[in-house]
Amino acid sequence: MRKRIIIMMIIIITFMTGCKKQESQDNNQQAKPPVRGGVITVGTTKEPDNLNPLLINKVNSIGIENAIFSGLLKLDKDLNWQPDLVLEVPTMENGGISNDGKTVTYKLKQNVRWHDGHLFDAEDVIFTYQVASNPSVNVFNREGYNLITDIQAPDPYTVQITFQQPYASFYELFSAILPQHILQGQNINTSSFNKAPVGTGPFMFKEWDEGEQLVLEAYPEYHGSEGPFLEQINFKFVQDQIVLVDLLEKGEVDVIQDFSYALIDKVKAIKGVEIVNLASLEWEHLDFNLNNWILQDKNVRQAIAYAIDRQEILNKVLGGQGEIAHTDIPVQSWAYNPDVKKYNRDLGKAKQLLADAGWKDTDGDGILDKNGTKLQLKLSTTEGFISREQAQQLIIEQLKEVGIEVVAENYPNNVLLGDILRNHKFDLILYAFIANPDPINYSLWHSSQVPPLGQNYIGYSNPEMDTQLKIAVNSLDVNIRKQALFRAQEILVEDLPVLPLYFRPRLNAAKQEIKGFQPNPTSGGLFWNIGEWWIEK
Repeated sequence: MRKRIIIMMIIIITFMTGCKKQESQDNNQQAKPPVRGGVITVGTTKEPDNLNPLLINKVNSIGIENAIFSGLLKLDKDLNWQPDLVLEVPTMENGGISNDGKTVTYKLKQNVRWHDGHLFDAEDVIFTYQVASNPSVNVFNREGYNLITDIQAPDPYTVQITFQQPYASFYELFSAILPQHILQGQNINTSSFNKAPVGTGPFMFKEWDEGEQLVLEAYPEYHGSEGPFLEQINFKFVQDQIVLVDLLEKGEVDVIQDFSYALIDKVKAIKGVEIVNLASLEWEHLDFNLNNWILQDKNVRQAIAYAIDRQEILNKVLGGQGEIAHTDIPVQSWAYNPDVKKYNRDLGKAKQLLADAGWKDTDGDGILDKNGTKLQLKLSTTEGFISREQAQQLIIEQLKEVGIEVVAENYPNNVLLGDILRNHKFDLILYAFIANPDPINYSLWHSSQVPPLGQNYIGYSNPEMDTQLKIAVNSLDVNIRKQALFRAQEILVEDLPVLPLYFRPRLNAAKQEIKGFQPNPTSGGLFWNIGEWWIEK
């Protein structure tokens, strides 16, 4: 059943605008065997707050941790689950999933060593569960771990995990394993490990000059592919995307990740650089601060939705690429509900909803007011992220047409998605989530998932939403899950704690001599196979 779900989700990949170019690159790679050696530099606007994969803010992550750590399983470029630290992906057919669907058994690889030479075994997996489920540890997301009732190691290379009920998304757990021999007994929240980690991935941590550069070097005893082939990989942190593209042109960086469509012509003009433009699971959205008395009124939230012209944003910011998001699930997914309420632009409806909420322009200045308070809001987004800042300006102009005055208040990415988002220091906030291949957004909308348990940053709560998400999480029957997720989308779109804007393509660029570069559309998808990258000389 799970295989069917993943296969359906892979349909998204057929919409990659860069798939032909990627295919061509793959064919060329087959002509020559990989060679070892060389250093590459990746330029990015996103710097992680730490490198502990259980603590790291995934919203602000580009997946650097994927180069350092291994998980039990990983997703390949086609969103198929592949073994990482295990011998095979558990299924009912191979005995890895029990008949009742509650117990999953993993057979671990043997002779895998941590970067410090210590052997990896089942106790590391159990320790990772203990950290993930410990309420005193600032784990980014506990979804799924809290459903485990028992975890055992019958032998050093077997792990058996039992859930309260069948858990369809178990594949997504244990995406990175922590070393028990280093971290046991430490305060995980404050450990120096978080800034200088030890993993089992293809690259070892070397040094981190925060705000400037992070350096990883090859781990020669890597358990995975024949790689790593690169000798070293550097991550250069630059806040401004224009500067990032300039560095690519000057040859000071070799790869840039997720750059703005506004810069595509400039990148295309750089000789020897190839653009990989793929549809992604990343959806831009506008969150409402539900602690703000103005935005607690659903009429105001829906009026804002009707006032925003998402197609205009796509046309002007992304050159018409991307797809309007009517829910939190992409239209190509098996779980997408095509019949949800649509907020196509309708200024008449927007103005009527605001009037119904008691907002009127009593002094004729073009800005609505109520009981002496102007309808004024702040909209925050990522400083230096060109496409978001452009979308922000369009939203400000569009909302002004219905009498809402909005001012921009932007922050560096780590500040925006750290202090500002988590502590509700915003009225409206524009950023993106990356949907899971299995689109049960339990951690986003279930009332139990307010941080630190999950990613329900806005504190949204609806008992019926909780019920539908529970059904979807605990069933292995795709039809039952689909029905529950259809209803969950209807609730979300009606309550509108967040306004989905659009799924945007992700633009990456790399020098043509870099081979093995095969991004997938997940959050850490640029580096899922970084051990296989090599430089053609």
